[in-house]
Formats: sequence, C-alpha cells, structure tokens
Amino acid sequence: MPRNASFVFFEYTQGRPPTGSLSTPVTPERSIATDKALMPPGALAVIDTKIPLKAQGQWQPTPVSRFVLDQDTGSAIRGPGRVDIFMGTGDVAKARAGLINTPGQLYYLLLRE
Repeated sequence: MPRNASFVFFEYTQGRPPTGSLSTPVTPERSIATDKALMPPGALAVIDTKIPLKAQGQWQPTPVSRFVLDQDTGSAIRGPGRVDIFMGTGDVAKARAGLINTPGQLYYLLLRE
C-alpha cells in the first residue's frame, strides 16, 4: 500500500496542543498549511478532498467538504497546488497522515472591497 512519508512531527509540548506558524494551537482536520508567499495566513477556507476514515476496520478515502483555517506552513509546502492537513497527534493520526496524498479543491473566503 502506498504511503505518504512527508508528514511532520511537532516538538514535544508536555501535554499542550501543538502550535502552527501563527503561534496558535492547530486543530485536527481543521488546520491546514500552505505556502505563505501565495496564500494568506490565518485565512478561512473550504477544502473539498478525501481523507482516510475507518469503515469496517479498514481505512477508506472518504470525501469531505469543510471549513479549515490556514494556520501553518512547512518546508515541503512550496508553490501553488500544495496543502497539508493537520491530522492530529498519536498513532491513529500518524497512520491517517501517511495515507493522504489526494487531489482536492481549496477555496478561500475573502472580503470583496
């Protein structure tokens, strides 16, 4: 089974939630990382993709469409078309993050002036 090895481990936080590049706690499945040279930090967006969810004891790519916050960045996230979803902490999050390498759509909600 193919695995996506480009997931990131946060530093040990002594029980506190991990923080993103905006120095605010990141939320599993709701915090994303993008290239901040292209995308606005802290912006509200909608993501439409597939993430692994357990069904009948197996991880299945499951369609999701939800609000997310652009709260992080990373060294592997350069250029357009790259988004990473924070899946959480622990063994289950690690297993799920290793399975994500799926195309999707990202829509930013911006004020029109």
